[in-house]
Amino acid sequence: MAKRIAFILTAVLLVYLGFAFSRGLDLLNTDNSAVKLLGLCVLVLPLLGGWLIVREIRFGFKSSSMGQQVAEDLLPSREIKPRSPQADEYLESAVARTKDAQNIWQNWFCVALGYDLVGERKLARESMQYAVELLEKQ
Repeated sequence: MAKRIAFILTAVLLVYLGFAFSRGLDLLNTDNSAVKLLGLCVLVLPLLGGWLIVREIRFGFKSSSMGQQVAEDLLPSREIKPRSPQADEYLESAVARTKDAQNIWQNWFCVALGYDLVGERKLARESMQYAVELLEKQ
């Protein structure tokens, strides 16, 4: 369900960025230099937005495929509820495992899952990005 929603929102955003790019081109074709500058600025925003979309989709696909490569015994059990004492315990064990072997991307993947379980989304994302970087270095 989440993938379907992400696909729909991405499609809507791409249509919007297409319209913005088209308006930017229209503004570039005017005689007024201030309007041309505005058109150039309007062109930059859809290009930046498109790059961000591609980057986020790549990150999502990579992190999803990484989850299939991690051993089941390292992943949190389905009984662990978010923001529970069991989630805290899982995070502590994942962090301890990572301290012993910091160059293994599976450990950082598990740390990211642990942070997500305890509600630390920013730290979870940073840990997942580091896990992706480690995987790409291999």
